[in-house]
Amino acid sequence: MISAGEFRNGVTMEYEGNIYQIIEFQHVKPGKGAAFVRTKLKNLVSGAVVEKTFRPTEKMPKAHIDRKDMSYLYNDGELYYFMDVETYDQIPIPAAEVGDTLKFVKENEAVKVLSYQGKVFGIEPPIAVELEIVDTEPGFKGDTATGATKPATVETGATVNVPLFINQGEIIKVDTATGEYLGRVNNVCLKERVSARSFYFKGDKKMNINWNAEKYNEDFKFVHKYGEDVMELLTSPKGSNVIDLGCGNGNLTKKLKEKGYNVIGIDDSDEMLNI
Repeated sequence: MISAGEFRNGVTMEYEGNIYQIIEFQHVKPGKGAAFVRTKLKNLVSGAVVEKTFRPTEKMPKAHIDRKDMSYLYNDGELYYFMDVETYDQIPIPAAEVGDTLKFVKENEAVKVLSYQGKVFGIEPPIAVELEIVDTEPGFKGDTATGATKPATVETGATVNVPLFINQGEIIKVDTATGEYLGRVNNVCLKERVSARSFYFKGDKKMNINWNAEKYNEDFKFVHKYGEDVMELLTSPKGSNVIDLGCGNGNLTKKLKEKGYNVIGIDDSDEMLNI
């Protein structure tokens, strides 16, 4: 049990036959009359938010919500299928219970399946996801008007409002709760090769995967082939992830690192330079 005087944001409880999470609370001590607690509660099944007031001594049962790590597999229009990442068991969940919580989530993405007393009632997607733009009006250099946006369709089929300079094929980060554009994912490759060592940077993580240049092309934007002007790259935000393939003695790689880019250099023998 929990009393209203012990309320904290994020606490889940049973109240009037529903499961609620406290999203806002305030202890009020009026000049006259008894003190009370003013709250905003979110119904974890319907998503509706209600305002309620309680006496500080009122008690409600705490509700333990089970959040199970699962992988979203696919949907057939009526059911969404998820796999337990520990047991590999698969469970179907009706589309009505999933709602639009997965509109920004790709297949095989990690999610949390929410249940109470063994009954599944919702899906908790990642806070933010990286998605490719599959359709939008072309952007142009100079399209930087403050606050100006255009609609763009991402690979899940959902629509996101993005800045005017964003182009089809780019990877963006999206807030799954609001559908808000959070920024461009700055994965950049300087030179295309027939083959390359199996290193790349995506987000903050370095991974080792055996693939060829075509796979680089899926995850990194080719800015220039070697020997062309690379100054365009230097207009990218600091912290961009860069692979410099065929970097020779690494002079350019060193300069990029000094300028604040997360960069690795692969020499002509497909060896990664220790810079």
